[in-house]
Amino acid sequence: MRRQVIGTALVVGLAGAGLLVWISAASTPPAAGGPPYDRPLAPEAFDLRCAVIVSFRELNGAARRQPIEREIYTAIIRTQPGREQPGLVVVESISIPIAEAASAFTAHELKELPAGLQRPALEGSYFCFPFVHDQFPPNTVLAAHSYLHPTDVAMREFWPEFRRSYGTSEWWAFSQVYFDRGERDALVFYEQRCEGACGEGAWIWLHRDDGPWRVMKRVLGWQG
Repeated sequence: MRRQVIGTALVVGLAGAGLLVWISAASTPPAAGGPPYDRPLAPEAFDLRCAVIVSFRELNGAARRQPIEREIYTAIIRTQPGREQPGLVVVESISIPIAEAASAFTAHELKELPAGLQRPALEGSYFCFPFVHDQFPPNTVLAAHSYLHPTDVAMREFWPEFRRSYGTSEWWAFSQVYFDRGERDALVFYEQRCEGACGEGAWIWLHRDDGPWRVMKRVLGWQG
């Protein structure tokens, strides 16, 4: 299948991996004078599960959707215990793929989603985007992939340093929001990581009528 990178980008073919990677100014989140790791993306700072990383988010209504995405990501964060009024939220600064259903049981659960969301939920979606702050609550810090995924040696010092920097022991990674045609239903895959090798990954179906977005179904993919 022919893959295309949208926008001005330097495309690098990674032999044997089938990956296309961009490095451009569009990857850099807006500067914010906050905790020390709210820093620009380094060239290596992407999730290797991404098949294509797309820049220039102004295409296809991306700017228009940012307030909607902020509502959706906020609704997901607030489903977690103690997060009804979230404090500082640390989010990986580039989206992760929507995971592919890995078991028959999971596939059965995902087939209960609205028809317009089933294909990306069952087959996965491997396009990834750099996030901007406007997609998240104002108390969000975007942290680089390379910082949040240290080597095994550096991991021993990671969580103590993370707690000192952010005052929390968890961080989040989100896929892009996948909408159905009417933009009444939305799908997100998220991962939450916390100290002590705990965490979870799940598909979330959200729906709205004329009010706020509501979480309708959560399908657990993994849990630590």
